[in-house]
Amino acid sequence: MGSESATKSRETKRAASTQELMSNIMSPGAGEISKRREKELQDAINRGRGVEFLPGKAPVVEGLTQKGGKPVFNTNAKATDYTGRIVSPAPTFGEMMGDMGRAIFGGQAKEPEYLKNISSAPGTTTKNYMKYASKPEKVTGLIPAAAGKIMDIAGQGGLIGMAYNAILGKDQLNSAEKKKLRYQKMSDSEKIAAGAKEYSTLLGSGRNQKGGLIR
Repeated sequence: MGSESATKSRETKRAASTQELMSNIMSPGAGEISKRREKELQDAINRGRGVEFLPGKAPVVEGLTQKGGKPVFNTNAKATDYTGRIVSPAPTFGEMMGDMGRAIFGGQAKEPEYLKNISSAPGTTTKNYMKYASKPEKVTGLIPAAAGKIMDIAGQGGLIGMAYNAILGKDQLNSAEKKKLRYQKMSDSEKIAAGAKEYSTLLGSGRNQKGGLIR
């Protein structure tokens, strides 16, 4: 009974915080939210347990004051420390494991039933602002993302080809590079002979090393 009561209380609080945030966003005169806020909102929604707003406050260094008792502000503070953030409510242990699984392997959270409808007091009708929230989107986990990048490289004959050649002991020089390497290892006399042979081959067997006809 206690567990059911705690679950119901948690769901009610999540629905209320989602309703409040979405009403603030969708109310007339509220204006459009920034792209950063949109991303914050969607990231929170993707966890499948509603959203809430954490108000910002001046980030001060706890237990440290200036002369006269003035607080010392944290110089590493971010803008969100002042303006607040849109987040998802604190997870249960099971929800936390789900978050970790989606972050690693990817997936899509389900939209809970308690976020689909809002209860109204008897004789009144409360506008359901929760319906304006988007649905949880499918997220790509770290492993699928890494695998996709590897396959992209493999499709270009990159990483997989390099590993294949390394395992088999094959070099990755093309014919022109191999030829250049062999030439660099030759002695001067061998270079002259090789150059004369190649020149003669290009002009045909009926010509001497200087290109003249053989008598």
